[in-house]
Amino acid sequence: MPEKSPEASSYQFGKRLLKGQWSALGLMLTVQIIGSLAFLAITALTPFIRSEFGLSSSAVGLLIVTLYLGYFLTLIPGGVLTDVFGERLMLSIGLILIGLFSIAIGLGTDVWILAIGLFALGCGYSVIPPGTNKGVYDWFPPEQLGTGLGIKQTGVMIGGGIGAALLPVVATDTDWRVAFAAVGGCSLLSLVLLAVYSPPPDIGTNQHADKSAVGAFQSQIQDLIGVYNTTRLSPLLIVGFLFGASQFTLMAYAVLYLTEHISLRPTTAGLLYTGMQLAGVGSRILFGYLADDWFPRSKHRLLFLIGIGGAGAYLALLSASPSTPLPFVAVAVVLIGGLALGYNGVYLAMANELVGANHTGASTSIAITAVMLGAIITPPVFGLIVDITASYTISLGVLAAVMLLAGVFSTRIEADIEQPT
Repeated sequence: MPEKSPEASSYQFGKRLLKGQWSALGLMLTVQIIGSLAFLAITALTPFIRSEFGLSSSAVGLLIVTLYLGYFLTLIPGGVLTDVFGERLMLSIGLILIGLFSIAIGLGTDVWILAIGLFALGCGYSVIPPGTNKGVYDWFPPEQLGTGLGIKQTGVMIGGGIGAALLPVVATDTDWRVAFAAVGGCSLLSLVLLAVYSPPPDIGTNQHADKSAVGAFQSQIQDLIGVYNTTRLSPLLIVGFLFGASQFTLMAYAVLYLTEHISLRPTTAGLLYTGMQLAGVGSRILFGYLADDWFPRSKHRLLFLIGIGGAGAYLALLSASPSTPLPFVAVAVVLIGGLALGYNGVYLAMANELVGANHTGASTSIAITAVMLGAIITPPVFGLIVDITASYTISLGVLAAVMLLAGVFSTRIEADIEQPT
């Protein structure tokens, strides 16, 4: 009787634990939560870091951009490597890097060390979205991708919400460095989850599997360039840029806005930030369901509605002040969270429709790269406007305009989706 390979044994063991696509989705969701908890920890801890180092609003924006820049620069290579080597290996590497760099950030004593650590943390996180998305693509049929990705993408909001609720408390009782170190430990412990995971056996192998690792990587890049040149992705990527500018600027400055402009305590602001993230969780699931059942061939129309609604939500948040009742502020924060953070699953499902199933990791990466370009450019500009005007009014008005433009440009994707090239 032939001896089973380690891969076959791993699959059989994993199969007993992962009985179907929803269990696999749960594992990918958990990995996304843990990765996002580390990636977004800085946004929950900005009041403590700003206070210790005496940073201006624009300096805070630049510090966070170093995290986003590391993510941005390594997204496409991370996605291509995921297509070549599979999600299990790349997610394991990503969690190791995230854990080690989070602990290293907690050991830093200077701003430049913190910036380097955040950049490296962003690099480690770059394989988490394409890896977990590929896990969903591997297990879910096309007609359920919107729902599967919508649920999986809630991990970003859940991870950010957990961090916003717990990390300020840890930082208040101990130190913000301890909070980062704790996050790193969670990332390393989570590696046990991937020990029992294997993709379904019927998905086939990578079309470049017969080549060396370098050759497969080069071939995958060439294929991706060919797909980009023959597919009209520009409208989708513009929409991703605009939604990303709104999403990541909101997450970077929400706690500072609530503590400085509304005069809330950091712990209260953290709880509202958690509410904002949880609203994003609910809306990602809802929008994913709507994309599959109500807008299966016209997801761009759903993005249009999200953009228009988000612009209105920003205007509602803009009207708040220190004298505004807390329930009104909470409703405005939850509303903007549901709309500005809820587009992601629909957007990524559209990217998959345009690029195709053979490049799931790379299609995720190129789509998120557009999102992260907005994340890199906008936060420092937002902070600079706040510093110059000593007010958040104009900055929030700009974000409202950005969301409006995202909705408008979504209508330009119609021909791509309904008449694919």
